Amino acid sequence: MDAMDKPLDAAPEGGVAGDGEDVKVLQVEFESHRQITKVLQSHRAEQVIITTSDVLDMMADLRRTTRIAVLQGALSSWFAYATGLQVMEVDCTEQRQHLEGDVGTHVVFRIRLNAVYEEEVAKVPREDHKGLCALYRTKLIEALPKEGRLRKRHRGTTGEHPP
Repeated sequence: MDAMDKPLDAAPEGGVAGDGEDVKVLQVEFESHRQITKVLQSHRAEQVIITTSDVLDMMADLRRTTRIAVLQGALSSWFAYATGLQVMEVDCTEQRQHLEGDVGTHVVFRIRLNAVYEEEVAKVPREDHKGLCALYRTKLIEALPKEGRLRKRHRGTTGEHPP
């Protein structure tokens, strides 16, 4: 593994990282594309940790696009990867909800896939009585990183997650 492939070792601010070299660590809250560009240019020899309260806003600003365009791209990639089908159209909106001092967001979306409904239904195993929706739901969940998947609640009396 050459130096370009080595991951950065995190070090406490002003601490020592990896090879015993003193590496300054600068933590910055993302505000704008321009702000981050200036910080990165002026701190080239330092490790810069960028934090943000809203990843979608940050991605949209860095790509110079809108939040909806970022969401549409993510949904399109997710569905194409999970189903193996070409995504023809993505329509989505955000519904923001205020929840006990925090802002929650629901994404409502509609995806049009390049597929023939009858052919896709024919792929559903006969013993699977839940149908095409359940098959796609399973594929979509399986396409998510394992660490990010929510576990279903155990239907027992304790309400704890199964191991």
